[in-house]
Amino acid sequence: MKVPRKYYFFLLAGIILLIILEYFKPQPVNWSRTFSSKHEIPFGTEAIYRMLQGVFPGQHIDRSQTSFYTLEEDRLNNVLIIGIANSITYDRPSLNKLLRNIEKGNDLFLSAYEIESKLLDTLGLEMNKNSFNWQREPKTLRAYDIKTRIDTISKLPVLRSMSSLRIIRDSVFSKVRLGYMEDSLNFIRVKVGSGNIFVHTEPLAFSNYYFLKDDTYEYSEAIFKHMPNRNILWDHYHNANLLHNQTPLKIILQSTPLRYSYYTLIVLLVLYLLLAGRRKQRPILILEKPTNTSVDFIQTISNLYLNSKNHKVIARHRIHSFKSYLKDHFFVNWKLPQNEIIKKLGKKSGIDEESVGELLDYISFIEDKRQVTQKELIHLNKLIENFTNKYYGL
Repeated sequence: MKVPRKYYFFLLAGIILLIILEYFKPQPVNWSRTFSSKHEIPFGTEAIYRMLQGVFPGQHIDRSQTSFYTLEEDRLNNVLIIGIANSITYDRPSLNKLLRNIEKGNDLFLSAYEIESKLLDTLGLEMNKNSFNWQREPKTLRAYDIKTRIDTISKLPVLRSMSSLRIIRDSVFSKVRLGYMEDSLNFIRVKVGSGNIFVHTEPLAFSNYYFLKDDTYEYSEAIFKHMPNRNILWDHYHNANLLHNQTPLKIILQSTPLRYSYYTLIVLLVLYLLLAGRRKQRPILILEKPTNTSVDFIQTISNLYLNSKNHKVIARHRIHSFKSYLKDHFFVNWKLPQNEIIKKLGKKSGIDEESVGELLDYISFIEDKRQVTQKELIHLNKLIENFTNKYYGL
């Protein structure tokens, strides 16, 4: 059944209307905790990234999305390495290279809920997770000036479970406590050779949401202002795991407009398979009954000869055709005397020699004549047909 065109029009109008509604529909806030300096979402760190350009004037800010082990040495000359993510881990080669560069005079700032245990163990630290109780007030973060040890930040509410630091043993690395969450240590500086490692346990404090909320930007500002003014290398390798694991389909499904467009495309494909994609019967051609054109040709040529009254030509063709027939079926050698031909042809065909002799004599008679009448032509054809009929038993 053919689908009316108006249904296609209604379908197209519906799709256009759906696209318009989705385009002007308020988009939900993306609360993914990527901590990426390229993201403007609430829990990205694009705002703090821009702030660093003012805190470290004249310094170059570089981004890296590769493992620390693969970083070129020329990018690790007198830099402050910053890593802010949900979790920060290093493989053994990367960790060894990192510690060597810190010992040479570079600085490292890490803020995450989970930090590489091998690194913490090397520094003589331990990270504890404190479960969050929704009945309690939000926790408060405080940062302390390194020299004067005075409070430099107002209260900062943080809405999640917390992680704190604990010094598990003395080590060759000297440590300075720099910040607290309530009464729990959450920010510390460890001296490693000529450089420093800053460990912080609340990355949300550096997110766009908290940095742009009220006066809480002072907290981030206070932390980075006490660090040496040098080039910055922002390590995206850890918080870019979400970006690395993105597949085209995952990206489509994460965006509401793209997700609805993807579903709409699937529905349209299904409708096409059910309606327009059905197998259509090809038209059946009307075949005319084949005609024997050879018979028509012979009849036309015969009529032509008969109308021209040239019976000699017709007789000559008829005799030639009959002699070819006798030669093919009975292997007649026409160079032999006629009496021998009559005897051999009579034996092979099973027809009496008198009838065979009469036929061959009449053929010789016609061949010798210059003109042949219609009556003589009819008699010749009758003798030839009698011979073939007798041979086939007709």
